[in-house]
Amino acid sequence: MKTGKTGPQLPKYNDGIAAALLGAREAVMSPIRPILREHSLTEQQWRLLRVLIDIGAMEISKAAEASMIMGPSVTRIIKDMTRRNLIRKTNDTRDARRSILSITPTGRAVVRKTAKQTATLLALYKREFGDQRFEALLAELKYFQTRIRQINNPENPERSEG
Repeated sequence: MKTGKTGPQLPKYNDGIAAALLGAREAVMSPIRPILREHSLTEQQWRLLRVLIDIGAMEISKAAEASMIMGPSVTRIIKDMTRRNLIRKTNDTRDARRSILSITPTGRAVVRKTAKQTATLLALYKREFGDQRFEALLAELKYFQTRIRQINNPENPERSEG
């Protein structure tokens, strides 16, 4: 970060990390969105279905966290996806106050239909970027996420309050 006459100066927006990450996300997702629209899915719904396939049935808050869906959106998304029989919401047998989400056969079928097209796109991205660079980028981004969360944890003694 530069320091100017008025104190710390941010880089130009388009030269910053937020713009770079958003630009990369848009580049990846813009060709995937029409595939999702063909199946009447939003990005959030697709992420939730993918998480439920990858991890299995789980408590709502864990599913929201794993699929990176913000709290206020979860209730609406679950209601719509349950109505469409993409997911099932049941009470936890050990704690009736908690609800468990699972994917239905219909939800699995929708993911299978979208997976072929999205996998083709992802393979193209990987081939064009290079397998090693692609895997290194993923590893670095995962590490970056972890470190940023650690740094911003309010209980972190190294956290800057400035």
